[in-house]
Amino acid sequence: MPYLRLKIKQVLKSKFTWISLIAILICCLSFWVRNYYTSKSDSMELSTAKSNLAIQKKNVKYFQKELKQKNLDADSKKQIRKTLKSSQADIAEKQRLIKALKSKDWQKAYPIMIKEARFWLADADKNGSNSEAVAISKRDLLELQTLAKQHLPKEQTINPVKGSFFLIFVMEQFLPILVVLATTLSW
Repeated sequence: MPYLRLKIKQVLKSKFTWISLIAILICCLSFWVRNYYTSKSDSMELSTAKSNLAIQKKNVKYFQKELKQKNLDADSKKQIRKTLKSSQADIAEKQRLIKALKSKDWQKAYPIMIKEARFWLADADKNGSNSEAVAISKRDLLELQTLAKQHLPKEQTINPVKGSFFLIFVMEQFLPILVVLATTLSW
């Protein structure tokens, strides 16, 4: 027992121990702060859905204004009504998506997101986009389909707060700093 006490005293007297403990505390606090602010911010999917909803609402106002013009022929009015109806359906769908994303109900959100991804893939194919854009659209669609089949939530890759992306973030951001501290202080 006296040997153990001696070793504990030696460890506590070492400057390296205290510097390492302070570095670990700073890292833990920075993770806590990042997680706190990341959890408060909207995910990329939610931000995109909100901006798309705002665009669709502007489109509806524009088409309603166009319908009120008196110099339109019957075919133009019919086309505008059709477009207006599809825009209103898109608004309802975007609102369902936003509600599902806010409540983190991924099983309701994935079908809507997959439908949008298929639309963007078809659009990229139809417009003759470069092969890179088509490949990115296919990758996004496959990712959503896989996540939906596996019943997994979509993880942020920019500011991860859990899972494998979080571990990679820790290794990229803080491990080099701790290695430099350990090597410089051990000399």
